[in-house]
Amino acid sequence: MIDPLLTDCRRIFLRGLSRRVRIGIHDFERAAAQRILFDIDLYVPLVQTTPQCDRIDEVVDYDFVRNEVTQITERGHIDLQETLCDAVLNALLAHPLVVAARVSTRKPDVYDDCEAVGVEAFRRKPAPGALPPTESPAMTAASSGAQILTLTGLRFDASLGVLDHEKMAPQPIQVDAELSLGRQPLAPRDDDLAHVLDYRRVRQIIIDECTAEHLNLLESLIGKLAQRLMQLPGVQGVRVKIAKLEIFDDCEVAIRVETGAW
Repeated sequence: MIDPLLTDCRRIFLRGLSRRVRIGIHDFERAAAQRILFDIDLYVPLVQTTPQCDRIDEVVDYDFVRNEVTQITERGHIDLQETLCDAVLNALLAHPLVVAARVSTRKPDVYDDCEAVGVEAFRRKPAPGALPPTESPAMTAASSGAQILTLTGLRFDASLGVLDHEKMAPQPIQVDAELSLGRQPLAPRDDDLAHVLDYRRVRQIIIDECTAEHLNLLESLIGKLAQRLMQLPGVQGVRVKIAKLEIFDDCEVAIRVETGAW
């Protein structure tokens, strides 16, 4: 749902902006740059960005988004996606006409069995002279943002289903997961993996929970997985989709669940 304070805004978005970035904690990630994909949404006031003469100087030029991302990704090696995501968010919100922004980053090549792993953050500038009602001065909207860790397209075999052939052998499934981490500081204190939720741990938990035993129903599996992910430290909300990839020739069968705070 859109923030009610953004209803009189225009949304400018870039999808799948690709840059090669030196990022990550693995040895192979330190040895060479890898692809990072950015999805970006900017919210700008309609009253200040509605063109009267069809001129670029009457609107927010999205070229500045690409330029900011390029400058940040060329600064040097970054350990964490959280650090990169927050740096881009800060840079975009520095534009005087941008009142809110959402940034997600994802690595599409880090795992063979997963489409991507990434993080997402959203922040809205506070109204002049006011703090959001749920924030303290130490955690204002100027220094924090909603953070979401995502894993998409994680594929592996699991023993699942009520049909005879499903009970005889595992079948391929795909899991997409989003973990809401609530409001987090936009500037991580030390770029240290120990102070964030490691997506490698999330990935392994998903695989372990889905392959631990045979279950008849997708509903049983997704409920068990969602409960386990909600137990992770700092996780406030979970969205999960599990799909059977080969149960029918002409369609995918899937179920989604959302729980916790979003």
